[in-house]
Amino acid sequence: MPADDVVGGGALPDRREQVGLLLGAEQAAAAFEQLIPLARHAAPAEVARAMLFLASDESSFVTGATLAVDGGMSS
Repeated sequence: MPADDVVGGGALPDRREQVGLLLGAEQAAAAFEQLIPLARHAAPAEVARAMLFLASDESSFVTGATLAVDGGMSS
């Protein structure tokens, strides 16, 4: 993958959709929220701010790093 690529969760099959077929969309979302350490899903603006940071001059010394915007799931 080139160094300037951004990969979102949508690149993989959406497990919420699969679980939603079994539980219903609202119950599936609530179940996943219990697994996220911050106990909520990210707002689109939160993900966008992370991408804007990486595209800005503020990240000029960031190289070869993965920035996980996942509410603590990867910790």
